[in-house]
Amino acid sequence: MAALHQLSPKSSRAESGAKNTALCKLFDAETDHGQNMSSYSAPLDQAVAAIVAQFARKNAANLFAGRGGKLVDASKTVKNNKDFELITWPVIK
Repeated sequence: MAALHQLSPKSSRAESGAKNTALCKLFDAETDHGQNMSSYSAPLDQAVAAIVAQFARKNAANLFAGRGGKLVDASKTVKNNKDFELITWPVIK
């Protein structure tokens, strides 16, 4: 049977604020205050490429789905990261 660990109490707001400030400073240092997002753009581009590939596979599979198989209109297909709107940068540390 696994041992149970006592959970530590939630940190105070001051501690939480200090941690957030430290993370913001780290992010600013890594990205030149948001001007150089290349370290975050590469994983985002990989994710979009995976979505595009999956969409293409499903679209091609539709051709072989029998008589009712249809291709998605070319104007509605996902082609690259320009087909998406980035709302915020997800940053996990």
